[in-house]
Amino acid sequence: MERILREDRALATDDSPALRAPSPLVSDHAAGPSVDGQVDLSASALRFVYPFTFDGSTLPGRAEAIEHAVWQGARQPLKIWQPQEFPSADLLSHVAAFLHPPDDSIRTAALWRMDEPALRSPAGLGGGAEHGGAAWTLVTTHGDIPFVLHEVSLALFRHGVGFLTIAARPTSRTPDAWFDFLHHFRFISGQRAAVVRAERALAPDEHGAATPRATYFPAVAGP
Repeated sequence: MERILREDRALATDDSPALRAPSPLVSDHAAGPSVDGQVDLSASALRFVYPFTFDGSTLPGRAEAIEHAVWQGARQPLKIWQPQEFPSADLLSHVAAFLHPPDDSIRTAALWRMDEPALRSPAGLGGGAEHGGAAWTLVTTHGDIPFVLHEVSLALFRHGVGFLTIAARPTSRTPDAWFDFLHHFRFISGQRAAVVRAERALAPDEHGAATPRATYFPAVAGP
């Protein structure tokens, strides 16, 4: 854990704009010690926060589109986002009032978490630590790092700032894979030649034989 935080602080001193945003945050279930020197996958995960900006006046329309967004599942549509409440127990009163205004006030902020069926379904992100519907890989110049998606959340604020949060972990138990993943997953939009690849199994052919996995990404949901 200390090595992870030291590496992150060292990287944060780089003057490169690509390193300054986004900044990954280690989750509450950060990689802990194990008796064999390997990462305990059952108690470990990494949480990455990706900030972005948008026109704050469009928050009501964006919120409505997000809450009605669906992916088409095999049997029925998959609702993608479930509204969440911002925790307010430990906040100053004026901050809590901003996040939770009276019902007749202008909406100031919104928080959603990706619904579990949408996260796990092959028609969605195909995530999940067990029985995931897709094989996710972080492709880097140092090698491929298979990983699983644990959770995705989205927050929007009326001042035009949003945060996409992704909780994920490598499938490997080796610390080196975790350090590489922590470094490169910040650049999944293509900086430093790091990209994300997802593959899912295709339906068996007409003879019932298994087919190879095919690269895919979920369709855009909403207007």
